[in-house]
Formats: sequence, C-alpha cells, structure tokens
Amino acid sequence: MTAGFPDLQARSAASPRAAPPADRARSPGLSRGLARALRDFLESCETPAGAGAPAPGAAARWCRDLRGSLETALLQQETMILSLHVPLATPPGFRELLAGVFGEGFFASYHEITDCRGRAVPEFPPAARCIHGHIPLLRLRARYPGALLVTWVMDPVQRVAAQYRYWQREPDWRNPLCEALHRQQWSLLEFARQPGARNEMARFCGDLRPADFAFVGLMEEFPRSVELLLRRLQVTAVPVFEAYRRNARPLAPAPLPAAEAAEIAGLNPDSCRIYAQCRDWFQQACRAAGV
Repeated sequence: MTAGFPDLQARSAASPRAAPPADRARSPGLSRGLARALRDFLESCETPAGAGAPAPGAAARWCRDLRGSLETALLQQETMILSLHVPLATPPGFRELLAGVFGEGFFASYHEITDCRGRAVPEFPPAARCIHGHIPLLRLRARYPGALLVTWVMDPVQRVAAQYRYWQREPDWRNPLCEALHRQQWSLLEFARQPGARNEMARFCGDLRPADFAFVGLMEEFPRSVELLLRRLQVTAVPVFEAYRRNARPLAPAPLPAAEAAEIAGLNPDSCRIYAQCRDWFQQACRAAGV
C-alpha cells in the first residue's frame, strides 16, 4: 500500500469538471490562489499570538465566520465528491451533512437516484457536486475522473453482526437475503454463512484500495475520523462540519463470543484484508495531518 496521501487541492485542480476555466473560482474575480491565501490569513487572525494572550474577541470570531464561509465556497466550487456508503458502515448523519454542505449539488443513490429534496431523478445531472450512497464507484469514477473518493469502513465481523440486527429490526423486503433471514429465522452464524452476506465491503470497493481514496473513516475511530475528514477537506471552520465534530462519539463494538467472531472473520477474508489496509491508511493519514 502506498505511504503517500493524495494532495486534495491538486486532485481537484486536475479535474475537468471540478476546476473552473482559467484557474478561477466561480466567485467573480477571485482566483483560487487568492481565496486560499485569504483563508490562511483569516486563520492566522483568529488566535492572538504569544503566551498569555487574551481569549479571541469579536474580531477573531468574525474572521472565523468569514473563513468558514470561504471554506464552504471553495469546497462547493472546486470539489466533486463520490461518497461510497458500504451498508451499515457509514455513521449517522453523514448523508445529511453532505446534503447540507452541497445543497442543490447533492444527489443520493440507493434504490433510486434522488436530489437534495428526496425527489427521484433519472440520472446524475452535470450540476452534481456530491454523490452519496450505494454507488457504482468505478463507473462514476470514470465519469468524474477528478472526483475525491470518500468512504467509511467497519470491522467486517461487527459489520455482519450489525447488518443482521438491523434487518431484524427494520426488514428490507426488497432484499432477497433479508426476506430469507426472516422466513428461515436464521441465527447470526446461519446468516453470516450465506454467500450474499459474505465479503460485502470487498464487493462494494471492487478493485479500489485505500490509497485511491481521499478519505477513509473508521467507524471504530469515529471522533478521530471526523477530525481527519475536516483536515483532508480543509473545512476546519465550516459550522456544519464543526457541529458534526462536536457530536462525534466513539462506537462501542457489540460483544460476540470468540468462536462466532472467528468464524465470521474466516467467512470474510477479502473484507478483512481490505479493512486491515484501511486501518494502516488511517493511521498514516492521521500522523500526516497531526490528528
């Protein structure tokens, strides 16, 4: 696995869909270089220098608010995000977070394609800036070659157990595996042994590996993952992201008998291998970002 991490701004600038003409942001007359310089200057004004400096006052708070608005505009204008939702491996509220940031540019793909208001649409329009869901990542990556890929992963053993319990509570009768679970009254291990329940994460990721993603969050490291996401996207002052960070809570793994956990791990070798790679990527990315 590669040790380096993709330069987000360089990747965005390389995208024919993500980069406006003549290296300019869509705000009239404001180049991306100038916008970034202004963002960095505002950040330097937020915290008084020197030991014993007074707490930030109204001017510093104004600078932070302005920086948040600028970061939001830069993200919306320069970035195309493809957000892969591996079933049961995306934290609560993440879809709503992306929809809140990208607004009219947000689209979801589950049983159908929907816009930010939940209305069904036949296809992803050219105006899409963020696509989230159970998406055909390889096909969309070819369509949006400069897009940033983001995803969350979960320990495959815990993910299988979470899927089983979720379908017990909230059946999805459109899914044949869920229908069979209820019809056959499977135990967790009986469910885990079904071909359709095995290596789910590997099926969703396909040939992609952690190094192909701009961000891979770990459900088991939820607070640190949110902090890493903010830094990777350079949105450390955007209010909706800050609120998401404040509400981040660690995920407590569900207790499982050791024998059951070992069998489920053995049934998911490809997903376990990818998950181990994701953990390595995550630790390296956190060290690089100072998280």
